[in-house]
Amino acid sequence: IDGVYWFTFQSGFRSDDQISTVSLTQFDETEKVEADVRYWVYLNRTHDLVRGVLVARMMIRGKPVDFFEVQRRPRTKNGKAGEENYKGLICRSGSDSQHAEWVRTYLSKIRHAMGVTDKFKVDWPHESNSFVHMQVTTEEVACEAVVINALRQMDIYL
Repeated sequence: IDGVYWFTFQSGFRSDDQISTVSLTQFDETEKVEADVRYWVYLNRTHDLVRGVLVARMMIRGKPVDFFEVQRRPRTKNGKAGEENYKGLICRSGSDSQHAEWVRTYLSKIRHAMGVTDKFKVDWPHESNSFVHMQVTTEEVACEAVVINALRQMDIYL
């Protein structure tokens, strides 16, 4: 791995310690969408905290691979604390000049699909796959197994 970066529209790709997400766009009141879809973009029940998406890039052997992860609400299931389950998206990156356009397309489609990546297809210029985000409590590096398995889906071995 040559580098890890995250993306925002304001700053582009960065690698500093302040990881940022890209906020989903709230639905305009005139847009005709189901109520559960309209309110899914919020992280809380008071609808004042907008959900974000982590847009990350890994440079592997000089080639970019992008990851998209939807911010999850905390939840309790069967008495156990956890978070919502969503799949992430991994894709080989195309042109940097079109990257922002692809991110905007993803952000629009993911909010209509309420976080379910498999419900839509984004026309990426290269291969893309969804991946399961399951945390393993014994990992020294958080989500290391998730990243390694997602990369393997793309035939990338470290």
